Order: sequence, then structure tokens, then C-alpha cells
Amino acid sequence: MLELSLSSPLDRVLFLRSHPFFQVNSRTLIAVAENSKETHFAAGATLIARGEETHSFFILAEGSVAMYYADEHLYDVRPPGAVGFIPVLAGRSLETSVVVLKETIALEIEIESLLQILEDHFGLVLSMTGALARSLAAGEDAAGIAPGTSSRPNVPMLPLDAELDLVDRLSCVRRIRLFAKANLGLLAELFRGDVVRLYDQGDFLCRAGEAPDAFEVLVDGLVRVEDTDGNRSGHIDAVGVVGWRDLFTGQPRVWSAIACGPVRTLHVPRELYNDVLEDNFEHTLAVVGQLARRYLDIYSLRSV
Repeated sequence: MLELSLSSPLDRVLFLRSHPFFQVNSRTLIAVAENSKETHFAAGATLIARGEETHSFFILAEGSVAMYYADEHLYDVRPPGAVGFIPVLAGRSLETSVVVLKETIALEIEIESLLQILEDHFGLVLSMTGALARSLAAGEDAAGIAPGTSSRPNVPMLPLDAELDLVDRLSCVRRIRLFAKANLGLLAELFRGDVVRLYDQGDFLCRAGEAPDAFEVLVDGLVRVEDTDGNRSGHIDAVGVVGWRDLFTGQPRVWSAIACGPVRTLHVPRELYNDVLEDNFEHTLAVVGQLARRYLDIYSLRSV
């Protein structure tokens, strides 16, 4: 017999406080609690069918569910795991079915309600992106994956003395998926002014162990990234982004980025980017979506 109750807003606030996605202030927790409800599922019930369009996600409080791909059992999810959450943020359909193993209590939150809360409570955005970014770093570390957009060892010789006006800069960043649909006002705010940086071969764009204070858009050149032990490495070429995800982890950088030759970048300070995120909800959703898609790619968990 299940004993936990999430029937009152206070019960839901106390439960949410223990979840890594909801490390936020009490005002935000209350907003989430007031827009969620306790739901019960009997053993054997299908919580979410494969391919089903879902309008809610569920955070397990008691019980457990199993994830199936066709008839193949993949894994089980137990409290405080969530189902139906990350694929929706990633803009992907659910590729697994969720079947209740034993009687389960879950907190149900409608996606539309969550989006409204995210728009009104920027602290929740930072909490969710931080949890996603840290999970990604752990998954890549376990899999031995290094960041990078290129494996080319060659270093192009580039005319770095040419000026980059605002149109040149925006033409460059528009080629990056994260900024492809961002409005021009947002991009102009990020990339106008004194943002161009030049690096020579061997220069560090950033160092492992440092607190992340900016990210760089690589306009020209090739950059090698390596971990502190030199066991994992990769390359990032134009048009790639260096150090962007580090801004969300709340932890020191785990990668150093070193110029393989002449390199030109656009430098975006963390404070400026956070201000732009807080004022531009559409781009905030693009950030959450990008982290969620990468999460799914790393963990291959289509319904978590």
C-alpha cells in the first residue's frame, strides 16, 4: 500500500525540493506545485504509449515503471526519475512505451504549464539547464567522448587582418543551430561591439579548472580540446562553439581549448549571455532544447 501523499501544494513543494531539476527558490517551487497534481497508476497500466503525443510529464514519487521498445525491456525508472520530460523539451517523439511495474504515485505537470513557469521564473531555467549540462558531462566522461566538430589535423592559413562588421558576424553565427532562428535583435546584442578575439598557435582560449566566464564562436581556424589528463581530445573548427555548455554546469571547466594556428573568435561574456537569456524566452527554449537533444543522443533514453 502506498503511503506518500502529494495532495497538498506543501507536500508537492517538499517533494520537488529534492529533485535536481528544481533547485530553485520557494516562490518558483510554489508555482510548480500549484500547477501540478498527484496521479496514481495501477500495476500493468501503460503510462505513455510509444509514439503517443503527450501533454504532460511525470515525476515518480513511489513505485516504478519499465521502459519498452516494441517488446524489448530496456530499463526501469524509479523515484525521483521523470518520464516524458526530456523528449518533449528536445522536440522529439517518444520512442519507448512506459509501463507501470507496481502501483505508482507520480507528480503530473502539464508541458504548457511548465513552459509558462519557465518564462516567468528564470531561476528554474538555470536549474534545469545546469542539471542537464552536468548529466551530459558525466555521460560523455563515462563514454570517453570528447567535444568537437572536426577530426581534421590540418591548420588553414587565414587572412585574420580583415575587419568583421556586424553583418559578417551575424552571417557566421546564423550557421550555428543554436542561433539559426534567433531574432536579429538578440544576435546584435550578443555580437556587436568589442567581441572579436585573435589567438596565435598554442594560445589557450580557455583552461580546464577555470570558472567558465564566457564562450567563443570560432569564426576562423582550428582549436584542439583536451581534458586535464590529455586522455581525451578532439578538434573544433569554424563554425563551432567553444565553452558554451560550461556556462550552465556551475562547475569548473573540464576541457582546455588550444589554438592549432591562427584563430579568430567572437567572445560572449557569461553575464551578457545570462541577461539575454532572461529577456528572450524563445532563445531560452532553444538552449533547453539543444541540451535535451544532446542528452538523448548520449544516453539514448527517449522517454526520460
